[in-house]
Amino acid sequence: MKAIPMSVVRDCYASKKPDGHWFDRGTMRFFKTKLPRNAYEGSAGYLFVTRETNPNDESRYSVRQMDPETGDVETCGEFHKYRTREAAMVALRSVHLIDTPDNRCNQRLRGIEDARRGHAYGQQNELGTISHGLEEAYRQGWVAGREKESD
Repeated sequence: MKAIPMSVVRDCYASKKPDGHWFDRGTMRFFKTKLPRNAYEGSAGYLFVTRETNPNDESRYSVRQMDPETGDVETCGEFHKYRTREAAMVALRSVHLIDTPDNRCNQRLRGIEDARRGHAYGQQNELGTISHGLEEAYRQGWVAGREKESD
């Protein structure tokens, strides 16, 4: 999955839904919607996080998905579900796994749980491979984190 400018998503929507109002200034103002600079393009279509402010001046985040073939925009999960952008980005990654060191580590953690379950059913060969992958992802994440600290 790769990052793309949000303008690509808006342009695609305009070409597929010329009479649509999802990205209109008036609609965005009414719902107090803020868009990110980037969206993500992958097999699940275009994914992005929006921030909306409700009438009580409380801002929350939602994960959105747009089908590039039809221009349909859907909310992934619940509208206004996330208190932080970071939490919404974690959810976005679960819609379609973005290849980042942190996410590779999360995939390995889920894999260990799957392997543990499989081990209980006699599928013992997966656990060693996944454990090795977790150790490698942990080391890569730790090195990347240490490099950020030194900047």
